[in-house]
Amino acid sequence: MAEDAEMPLSEQVADSVVRYVRVGSTNDVARQALLQGKIGYCDSALPPMALIAADVQESGRGRMGREWLNRPGECFMVSFVSVVPSSVVYGASINGWLPVLAGLCSIDAVNEVLGHCNAHAIHDDCRLMLKWPNDIFCEGFKMGGILVESVQLGRNGAGKGIDNVTIHADASPDNTRENSSHDDGGQSESLVGVIFGIGLNMNIPAESLPTQQATSLQLHWEGLPQATVLRDRIAAGIAAKLREGLRSLMDNPTEYVDQLLKRYVRMCWTVGRRVKANLVDGTVRYGKALSIMSDASLRMMGDDGQIHVVHTGDVGILPAQSDS
Repeated sequence: MAEDAEMPLSEQVADSVVRYVRVGSTNDVARQALLQGKIGYCDSALPPMALIAADVQESGRGRMGREWLNRPGECFMVSFVSVVPSSVVYGASINGWLPVLAGLCSIDAVNEVLGHCNAHAIHDDCRLMLKWPNDIFCEGFKMGGILVESVQLGRNGAGKGIDNVTIHADASPDNTRENSSHDDGGQSESLVGVIFGIGLNMNIPAESLPTQQATSLQLHWEGLPQATVLRDRIAAGIAAKLREGLRSLMDNPTEYVDQLLKRYVRMCWTVGRRVKANLVDGTVRYGKALSIMSDASLRMMGDDGQIHVVHTGDVGILPAQSDS
């Protein structure tokens, strides 16, 4: 059951904000809202933006179907929902940048909140970085994850009942649907609902972290505001930045992707490190991450001496000379 949002800053920048005390998955709620036509597209200066937040998710999930563990007041769990032309979601040169955009917006929003509340770093280097494609890392530990999904809609924004499609960092022709609007006799292209499910560890005690590779914001920064205030400030920042980013992808995709690439290269924790790539076909490759490609894929030098490009999969950071 939805409660009062208690997110006043988010309500100022989003079209609607709904908060649940307990829900299965905010992404699932978002998908149903899109299919039922509750979130629609309007030709305005910015694309629509709706927020669905939860104090507790009972079946939250991350990329590759992983479970997202959470407890009240300790985690940020918000789905950001928009509707955009299909070319933004299925365009071969844009597709892979949607998860990266969400990651960069999240880091920017958190950094702005840290500055606004005059928080100070506990350690020397508490920079937030992105592990390919969009896990949020701090000092080599995972602080947050992002799951981006889509729901295909009709030209009027009504849900067509098509199953949601996970957007992968993969713009290869074999894994994208081409925009068919060029063959529709001049009619406007179809619309797609995009769901950015973002989870951040905000106030988890060290002894309660789910894995040894996880961390939480308060373990790196002191002087943070109360949990509900922190959630609202971060959510408002992400919502505003996502709207602007989606608009830029709609209006000037080539130029904006180039800007995203330059930023991503500077903020990518993966590049230059030894990695283990678990590909969706079951293949496992070890090697060194070399660079980010123009479609947001990862280029790596394998231990077999060959160059490989990873479009979709899970890429973990390994200690030097480690194969486990």
